[in-house]
Amino acid sequence: MGKEALQTLTSESIKDRDQFISYDNSETFQMKVDYASKKCLGLGLKWWVEFEDPTDIARGLEDNSTETNSTDEGPPTCSSIDAALYAEFVEDGTDQCTDVKSVYTTECCYSYPIHPCGLCQQGNDTLTLLWGNTVDYDGKNLTCGVIDNMLNAESNDSPLCMSEKDLYFDSCCFDKCSLCGEKQLAWDFVVDTEAEMTCGQIEAQFTANEIFTTSKECKETKEDFHDICCYIMPTDPCQLCDEYDKSPRSSQERGGTAKYH
Repeated sequence: MGKEALQTLTSESIKDRDQFISYDNSETFQMKVDYASKKCLGLGLKWWVEFEDPTDIARGLEDNSTETNSTDEGPPTCSSIDAALYAEFVEDGTDQCTDVKSVYTTECCYSYPIHPCGLCQQGNDTLTLLWGNTVDYDGKNLTCGVIDNMLNAESNDSPLCMSEKDLYFDSCCFDKCSLCGEKQLAWDFVVDTEAEMTCGQIEAQFTANEIFTTSKECKETKEDFHDICCYIMPTDPCQLCDEYDKSPRSSQERGGTAKYH
């Protein structure tokens, strides 16, 4: 993915040293759709779908790609079939590729919805998703992150989207405390030199410890750290070299002529 896309996606995350918690909003999701379209992928993969009675094609692919693994990996999924095609170097347009697609494309692929369903979406707001929380889903234990991925294949106004959100919203989503709210967070600013605690790590703890906006801990933490961790970006920030100003200006307008010795 390009640098601009990577920078924007990275800004949609909570970072703590070598770990981060990311999430999608409408902008970042559309970036992924656009990226897939540019790569001629076009369709999304329902990687979570399992096949209790796989065809010989799927069995053959998985047997070849896991022949050194003697453990029972369970029924094949769309993800494992797709991975087996890659591991076996199956090229597009070959008979084997065409056969697999003819059997599994309908079950495994979907067109990206214009407005995808998000488990934690509330109108124009998106609450924090508790990715690792486990819930009962049709008799199986699935994480909230998996359920959210599954719902991304549905439109946000579809009956399935609304019914699943009614069932799992309270267990999977919460109104996370935000240290800075609408202001910018100084991620790397150290607030405790002995513990090497940064403003970014404080924000990350709100997610890890499920600190709600209305909690006492949220209020007290914001009272202690808001003023030193949060700032407002100027509308027209001063830039020493006018990096984004492409209009030609004379050296006099820039403050004189530089001299080199």
